[in-house]
Amino acid sequence: MDRKQIEAEHIVARYLADQLSPAEMQEFEGYYTQHPSMVREIEYALRLKEGLATLRDRGQLEALLKMRRWRWALPLSIAAAVAGAALATWTWYGSTNQSPVAAGTLEALFQGGGQRALPVAGRYILVRVSGVEPAALEIPLPVARSAIELEVLPAGGATAAPYRLVIERDGSEPKQVTELTGLAPGEDGLVAAWLDSDRIQRGRYTVELSPERGEAAAPAERFIIELR
Repeated sequence: MDRKQIEAEHIVARYLADQLSPAEMQEFEGYYTQHPSMVREIEYALRLKEGLATLRDRGQLEALLKMRRWRWALPLSIAAAVAGAALATWTWYGSTNQSPVAAGTLEALFQGGGQRALPVAGRYILVRVSGVEPAALEIPLPVARSAIELEVLPAGGATAAPYRLVIERDGSEPKQVTELTGLAPGEDGLVAAWLDSDRIQRGRYTVELSPERGEAAAPAERFIIELR
């Protein structure tokens, strides 16, 4: 299997829809194991699929496709659907005297005395792909103070909620940077958190998402991010 066949036969979409034969699945998984860039394409396709599902469930997809400039509107609407679905149910537990390192809602990260929410510098999805040990996700720290959105696809789905998200700085003695509790997936199935770029340093971190009810509910998901 090569990239030409993958594109011509829509292998990524069929893989995510569980429509590949056992032989095709084995061949494709062997390919993306040897080509890490393909994992990023799978992540993008997964996000697109979930965003479309969110719009369809809200009854917005049909109207959107009828718009004259739908090629521009579609990705923007997906982004809005993904972000909007994530805001309603999450709570940050921490100090009220200063803005937190991370929060379960964008509104909890304020800039300046005007109490305005930070602009979002980038959105990054963390998802485990079968048979592949996830590599460190490199995230550039923005020059100006901004929020960095992390989205995690939990193995246990909504049934294993609420979730706890812990971020530790790697080193000889790992140090916990922040902990968020009471998190639940949005309508797109993703659990999201926002980091304040001014309150987290460059370095290597472990991000762990686990059900608050423990391993019995679902296994913990662990990822490595590299802030540069």
